[in-house]
Amino acid sequence: MTRIESSVFSGCSGLTSATIPAGVTDIALGAFEDCPNLTIYCVKNSAAHTYAVRDNIPFSLGQSDSNNEETSKQSITDAQVTLSQTSYSYDGKAKKPTIKSVKLGNTTLKSGTDYSAVISYKNNKNIGKATAIVELAGKGNYTGKASVSVTFTISAKKGTSFTVGSGKKAVCLQEAVERERNGKRSESYEIDIESPIAIDIKMI
Repeated sequence: MTRIESSVFSGCSGLTSATIPAGVTDIALGAFEDCPNLTIYCVKNSAAHTYAVRDNIPFSLGQSDSNNEETSKQSITDAQVTLSQTSYSYDGKAKKPTIKSVKLGNTTLKSGTDYSAVISYKNNKNIGKATAIVELAGKGNYTGKASVSVTFTISAKKGTSFTVGSGKKAVCLQEAVERERNGKRSESYEIDIESPIAIDIKMI
């Protein structure tokens, strides 16, 4: 049903509540005329909300009807995540940045109140680009789930020792951001970041 006809509930003095879902898009004039004890339960900005305001009928938004309550919540699907740190120096240890903020549009959401989060990591130990995978679930006034992947960088400063190729050790003579390409073990490596750069590595 998408429409409530005129005078359907007119004069029902014993009618105390009417839960009207957002799917009802048209309510005729006089549909709830002379219902002095009525409270309309509805979704914000719905046809029922507009009708209640226009006819000065008491109303409650997102209450009494669990479906209406869920509809009035905002989806967290498009949330954006910022990490506590996006750049690290290589030291052989796994890097695990935490969540700095979660935003939905211009609104900063509050952990534990607006969302819960579980974070995992990929490639977060060696030189290169690492990924934090944040699984969000809406709470309170927010609903739905989102999986957000955020990258961060692990770089090797000049003089850093690390393993290359078949377990051989190397020392960066210049700053490196990614490991050598295709496992090559020459004295010069081409590295892919935003654009290719060349670094020299001394084999030890």
